[in-house]
Amino acid sequence: MVITTKTKKLNKVKGLYLSAFPKHERLPYFLLKISSLLKGVKFTEYYDNDLFCGFTFTVETDYTLYVFYFAIPENLRGKGYGTAILTHIKNAYPNKTVTLNIEPLTENCDNYLERVNRFNFYKRNGFYDSGYTVYDVGGGFTVLYTKTNVINGTEFTFEPNKYIEVYKKLTLGLWKVKIEKNAL
Repeated sequence: MVITTKTKKLNKVKGLYLSAFPKHERLPYFLLKISSLLKGVKFTEYYDNDLFCGFTFTVETDYTLYVFYFAIPENLRGKGYGTAILTHIKNAYPNKTVTLNIEPLTENCDNYLERVNRFNFYKRNGFYDSGYTVYDVGGGFTVLYTKTNVINGTEFTFEPNKYIEVYKKLTLGLWKVKIEKNAL
């Protein structure tokens, strides 16, 4: 499998975006397109030859790549595309901590097994639980990250205050977000 990328075309992204994320977790699509014009914000389509196999919506800062949306078409899930795309991202940004959010592992929810499977998928792909929960209009989400970077003796990992800044940039200040350290 050879993953290639395309940006700015977004031919197949909108349909997958609307089907993969519940309405309460989605920013308005037009806002994503407008935000993608900002420096460091990128909509990326992924292909295996001519087969559309997913997309990401990311925001890049000095030390972190925030993955706000990542989806694989339902008929291609479980076939290695998610791992291939995450590998591509980590290789494309070798000096960045990759950060993303998932639904928390709340046992009394309708899709608990799906959440556990998703967490295990990210864990197999080198992500760790940051110990933080981010709250936005979509609810609370567990923050995962890939690694800690050390540059000139300074350690960089998930930074809650930077996340809030990035979120404000992404949403043009329209959505409120807060981050809390999880209780031990």
